[in-house]
Amino acid sequence: MGGQGSGRYPKGSGQDKSLAGIGKHGGDDTTGTQKESSFTNKEKEEAFSYVKEIYGTTNDLNEAGFILPDGSLLDMSGKNDEEIEYEKGTRQIIHQDIRFKPYQEYSGVFSNSMQDFQKMGAIRIDAQEGLIDIVGEPTEEQYKQLKNISSPQGKTIIDVGDGKGRKDYIEFDEWKPVRITGFIKKFFNKE
Repeated sequence: MGGQGSGRYPKGSGQDKSLAGIGKHGGDDTTGTQKESSFTNKEKEEAFSYVKEIYGTTNDLNEAGFILPDGSLLDMSGKNDEEIEYEKGTRQIIHQDIRFKPYQEYSGVFSNSMQDFQKMGAIRIDAQEGLIDIVGEPTEEQYKQLKNISSPQGKTIIDVGDGKGRKDYIEFDEWKPVRITGFIKKFFNKE
């Protein structure tokens, strides 16, 4: 079943060790949109490179959990983890389990890991549910991928924030790519 994760880590993620200072970028916000990112460009580049190495990328939206700033789809299917039973076309690793640093300590599904990853520029998606969760303006490469997201029933749910506290939410019952990108661009005053 897509979206159900085992809570395990991809092979080679170094989960048996702790990382001092993890969470220094997070706040007490559970939505990930209340505080601006204080990650450096180098930290972001290293994080995106690391997740691609550990999780891999996919061309299947149903296996993806995030759209990275370069437009690549982060593979959260578990096919790169020998401890997860891989099922083609599904996402098996839950979003909250994202680890973007070597030896990152797991502190539970209510940690700031997912929110921090989104503050770096990753967009959380669930193609089976038609979910798009954005914290900060997408790149042009991400906009191209966003046009393709809707549930099998054609529904799309967009939760968008600017990372500074301003948020909006909309549900579309009918999939129309121009409405998806139009809503997001309007939020960021690009239309």
